[in-house]
Order: sequence, then C-alpha cells, then structure tokens
Amino acid sequence: MPAGPELPALADLLEQLDEEERKEEASRTKPLVLHDGRAESDADVSGCVQLLLNAASIDVAQAIVFCGLPLLVQPLLRSLFFGDSLEEAIQQVEGRIGQVSPAKLLQELEDTEPSILSRGKELSEGKLAQEVLQWDGWRRQVAARLELIEKQVALSILGLGQSADSASITRAFKRRAVELHPDKGGDLEEFQLLQQMKDVLLGAKMSAIEPDADGVRAAPKPDVKETSGDSQDTDDEIDKLLGNRGAEEEGEPARSRASRKAELQANRVKLHQAVTMAWSRCGRLCSQLSTYKQASQGQPRDILASLEEFLVGLEESDDDLRFAPDGTRLGLLVVRGAECLSAAAVVDPEATVSMLMKSRHVVEIEKHERWPLLTEAVKKLPSQVDTFLVATRQLGLPGAAMAKSAAQAESRSSVLMPRESALKAEGPSTAAAAAVASEAAQTPATCQRGCVCTKCLRRRWGFQKSASRGTNEGYRGC
Repeated sequence: MPAGPELPALADLLEQLDEEERKEEASRTKPLVLHDGRAESDADVSGCVQLLLNAASIDVAQAIVFCGLPLLVQPLLRSLFFGDSLEEAIQQVEGRIGQVSPAKLLQELEDTEPSILSRGKELSEGKLAQEVLQWDGWRRQVAARLELIEKQVALSILGLGQSADSASITRAFKRRAVELHPDKGGDLEEFQLLQQMKDVLLGAKMSAIEPDADGVRAAPKPDVKETSGDSQDTDDEIDKLLGNRGAEEEGEPARSRASRKAELQANRVKLHQAVTMAWSRCGRLCSQLSTYKQASQGQPRDILASLEEFLVGLEESDDDLRFAPDGTRLGLLVVRGAECLSAAAVVDPEATVSMLMKSRHVVEIEKHERWPLLTEAVKKLPSQVDTFLVATRQLGLPGAAMAKSAAQAESRSSVLMPRESALKAEGPSTAAAAAVASEAAQTPATCQRGCVCTKCLRRRWGFQKSASRGTNEGYRGC
C-alpha cells in the first residue's frame, strides 16, 4: 500500500472528538439530513428512491441509482397515455424525475468514444449544446443519488439508523475510532475508511491537528466539492459555452464558433466517460450497502405506506381534472403519484394493484378504458427492470458483475474513496477533438454496430411497436 499522510496521534484524536461532541450537544444540532441542499433541490432524489435502495435487490438498486425513476415511471405512463396525452404526461413528470430514458443510457453505455466522435460531426452547434445540457443534467442527478447511497452506506457501517443526528454520528465515530486506531492494533485501511465516512456524513469539519512533540500531524481531509461528485470547473465551462457572457464582460476575448463547438465536443465526450464510470460506481456502492444492510431494512411496507398516504391525500383533494393529461381521475393519479406508484409496483406489484382497488375513486378509475393496461403494466414492472439488467449484462459491463457478487464483498473494501474523475468532467480529453454523438444524427444507409435508428433501438433494447393507436400506442420497453 502506498505511503499516505501520517495519522493523528490517538490522544489528540480523542481530545478533538470530545471537543466536537461538546460543541454538538451545546448547539443542539437538528437531526442530520441525508442529502444536502443541492440534492434536496433535485426532485429525483426523493423519499421513494431512498426507500427503494433499502427494499430492492442489489441489481435493481443499481439500476435505479443509475437510471433514476424514468426506468420505472415510463412503462406506466406508456400503458395509460398515448398520442398527445402521452407527450404531455412525460413533460409533466420529466421535471421531477429527469429526461434521459433508460434506452438512451443503454445506447450511451454501448457506444465507444470513437463512434461518438465520428457521428458527432453531423451535429450543429445548437444541437450539440442541447445534448451537453441534457447529459450534464443527468450527471448532476446521478451524482446526488450516489451521494445519497454513500451516506446510507456510511450510516450502516457505523450501525446507525437513517435518522441519526450529528451528535450520534460523532459518538459512534469516536467509539469506532478508538477500536480501529493503529495504536490499539486496529486495521489501518479500516481506520482511514472510518475517517472518510465521518467526512461523508458531517462534512470535512475537522481541521488539521497541530504537530505534536513527535511531529505527528492529522491526515488532510479531502475537499468537500471533490467528494460530492460535482464539478464547478465543468459547470462554469458549460455555462460559458451555452450563452453565459460573463467571460466577455470581464474582458476575455470572444471565442470563435469553431472554438465554442470544439469545447462543447470535449465536454460531451467527458460526459460520455462519466456515464460508464457512474455505472461501475453504482454497482460498488449498492454491493456495499447490501453487505451492511440491517435486518429491519429491505421490506416493501414503507413504500406501500407511501403510496397509501398519497392515495388518501388525493382522495381528500379537489384537484381539477383538467390537470390530468387525458382529463381523467386515473390520469391525474398516475401523473401526480408516478414516483410512489412505480416504486410500490417494482417491489410488490400485486399489493400495489390491490391498494389501487381500495381507493375511494375505484369505480371511476375502473371505467377508464386503459385501466386493464395499467394494471398489467404494474404487474410486469419488475420484468421491465430485469430487461434493462439483461441488456447491461449482454454489454459485459463490469458494474453488473460486481453487483452480483456482493456476498463476497469484503467489509473493509473502501467504496467511499474520493470520486476522482468519475462524475467530474475536468480537463479536456485528448481524444475529444471532434463533435459528439446524437440520436438525431442522420442514419446511415446500412445500419452498423452502434446505430441509433428507431429500428435498431427497438431490436436492441426490446421495444415493440404497438398494433393499434387506440389500445397501446407508442413503444414499450425499458
């Protein structure tokens, strides 16, 4: 193992922990929130996602962390709506769950950097900018989900519940630090992992300890931004490229169109790299969470309770049905409750349908001509997730294999290491000298590997064209 920074002396560590504990008790800190302000503003990091991470299997959890809720919500929307109502329903829900579909993520995982560079030559600067914006939005969302699961892993390793406050975390950390400190014969790697967990849960608040008589100094803590999966450099860079004139106002020379597009191309390739790295990281974190998952976790009852609470609230409200894409009560229910409905369906589809049947509006929703299609989609939702997972295995993705082997995962393996460049897009790649891929790119006369035409996407990812507009419009699949 490469030599790292010197460890803090045990006496200094205990003194510092005692001082922090006193400060925490004096300030009566409110219970810890498991995701920061940036994540709270991201509706995709919702209570449903958090509950799913505990209730779902390792593979399903990995797929949910990577794809977000579109993986679950889109099949339900397509079963109930069609035509203009489907488009409106997707637009209403996308603002909460994200815009990148599972099929598009699979295509991105299959694509290689050379194919992206080759196809990107056909993109205009405007289309390229739109694509960069879309993938950067996905990058932010998956970073927030990864941060959420990382905090769950850290709490589980400390033996704490998800509602633990900062004082409880500090006390648990103190006990474990004494047990694992190398001066007491503890394991060095586990002690370093423990320090990282405290930074994950409470932030890097501990300042470096002054050198003692022996010259021992505390290990420097990683920068919070670096470990959060965010990249301010990339954000600033993209803002400038997409119309932010701050640089010009500060006196920087305006860049040529070719220069702007070249930088957009570089960022698009780096975002492509972030997709593949995020999949692998999702697998490692979900495996670690499964290893430490408490016996009380993994039950669908909390998710079903969330759906029941939503249904009760919907029954008591007087929402105008004009807000529903198709003007029906069932349409309003599915659009407003897409997250909790899909989450309940993936863990217990039979109980979900039964709960819908107990709704006060059951007579009204059963009259909907597409009610049978919705109930069928609810029951088949777990198989939709399986279809996505099978597709990832066919691609030979390393993350999927790691997620399957959680039983062999070593408890000391550090998955809380700084994210390095996994979800950051810092420093242009040498290969990113051209444009990026787009599903809107012109289809070649002869389809080749990596083609993104509608026919190839349907064949590759299991989409099937419906036979009748009135009964089953659109494509169905992952």
